[in-house]
Amino acid sequence: MNSQSVSYKWLGHASQAYRFLLMVLFFGLSQNAQAQTTQTIAQKPGSKWTPKVAQERRTYSPGQPLFMSKNRGVREYLHRNLGRTSASANPDSVLMEEYQGGGLFEPAFHYRLVRNSAGKLTQARLWTPPSPPLPAFPVGQAVMNYTAQGQLLQVSFFESLPTTVETFRLMQPIDSRGNCTSVRYLEDDGNGNLVLSMGDSLAYTYMGNAVTGFVYREYNGDLSQWEPSLRASAVISTANGIPTSFDLEFWDETAGTWSPLKFRYGNLSWDLGFGSWMQSIGEYVVAAEDLIAPEGIMDLHRLRPSGPTEPTRFLVQLVSGPLLTPLARRNSVVSGGLLQQMTDQEVDSANQWFSTSRSQFAWNAGVLSSITVQDSSSGSWVNDIRDSRTYTSNGDLQVQKGEEFVLGQGWITDSGSEAVISYNPSNPSRIASWIRKEYDSFGSSWDTVSRYTLFYSPTTSVCPSCITTDRWSVYPNPIAHQFEVQGLTAGAQLRVTDATGREIHQVGVKEGDASLRIDCSTWAPGWYLLQQMEAEGRVSVYRLLKP
Repeated sequence: MNSQSVSYKWLGHASQAYRFLLMVLFFGLSQNAQAQTTQTIAQKPGSKWTPKVAQERRTYSPGQPLFMSKNRGVREYLHRNLGRTSASANPDSVLMEEYQGGGLFEPAFHYRLVRNSAGKLTQARLWTPPSPPLPAFPVGQAVMNYTAQGQLLQVSFFESLPTTVETFRLMQPIDSRGNCTSVRYLEDDGNGNLVLSMGDSLAYTYMGNAVTGFVYREYNGDLSQWEPSLRASAVISTANGIPTSFDLEFWDETAGTWSPLKFRYGNLSWDLGFGSWMQSIGEYVVAAEDLIAPEGIMDLHRLRPSGPTEPTRFLVQLVSGPLLTPLARRNSVVSGGLLQQMTDQEVDSANQWFSTSRSQFAWNAGVLSSITVQDSSSGSWVNDIRDSRTYTSNGDLQVQKGEEFVLGQGWITDSGSEAVISYNPSNPSRIASWIRKEYDSFGSSWDTVSRYTLFYSPTTSVCPSCITTDRWSVYPNPIAHQFEVQGLTAGAQLRVTDATGREIHQVGVKEGDASLRIDCSTWAPGWYLLQQMEAEGRVSVYRLLKP
């Protein structure tokens, strides 16, 4: 199961749990049932709206110089633009629907995205769609804070179950010189307290406003302590703060002191741009979308969250007293202001340079279309992995694929995401809706995951599709032994599925059948989805609850 579907699944748990609690209160079930239900909800795995922070952290050691990990993916190279940034180009609200199969989508969440005048996301307010007889209800929200210069300072996630509780917080304090000093992830410990679970920190030394060095530490959640990892000294930078050289030392955990090995980085060039030291060394979150997009809270099909910024040229030398021994270097080729190639090299036992890998960049009208990584361990350049993307004529990302080169077979797709985009006929620059697909490497197929419908009116915080105007109804709901469906459309099909998607009832609506009575006495307790599929293709749904 891909990470996207996992996100939807636990978001669904939160939605169902919240709505069930409301049902309990709404229909006045017994106090014992209320207590038991509330306890079940509190213990339900994944009922918290908490982003899944990557647990596979970058690690550093003296045996592998910085920026020279041979197995890094091509996505590690670039600090990526997240897509449209102007406030007018972004939607006010979004309806996300999960794909149920058979061409059917079920409304899952509606959310409003609030941005400031600079296009920075300041709030994401989440609702469940209406499920008659209940209206839409708030599930939670994320709130973002920025510096006056637009740097992300904090993201807090709140859930409403049944009161507003903060379940997650990202903190990225910025010092007076504009540098991020730490990235801290705080999560709910299960007792209503936010505790530090993971983080990075940089303690800078300055000369005036120029960084001359820093100590990088990582937070060990198991031991609840900050542990040193590496330190930089003798940092030399350009007038606008872009580093050109520095010395680097690593922490020796066994000896409990700094390793005697020192690496000198020189001739640094950053053709892809230098963001900050925390972006290059730590886990800095550039934009709030980086956190909420993996949870399914998206508006546009954007490029993946940005990886660390890396230099495109450098020379690494081992420092031993007055002696400098070359170890590794990177060369690059730039043409027309665009990076064309980067080649990594190391020194062999005969003190001769040999190439280990190279990355080739392809551009189309100034837009990056692919990065191909090649390996030379066999004695000649052989394709290894490739990141490729295609865009619509409007410049929106359409397909991003991760590919692996297999000898005798060529390029084989092993991951990817695709957007089937529909534009607004009256305003072709705006996306009306898009369908998200993820590549299944096991089935070698593109699987439909969800559909996003975008609304641009700032005066409506609830999208039109989230307001039920259907004239058909179900009574009673919650259901017990039988229920009646009224206001049906002749020629439609009624279909009932359980929480797993298994069909348990289907019947056609005949001419003159304004209502139908359905026996549900043998159905197990739980949530059910009642769908009316009309002949012209219109589909409307009701959620049914059998306590």
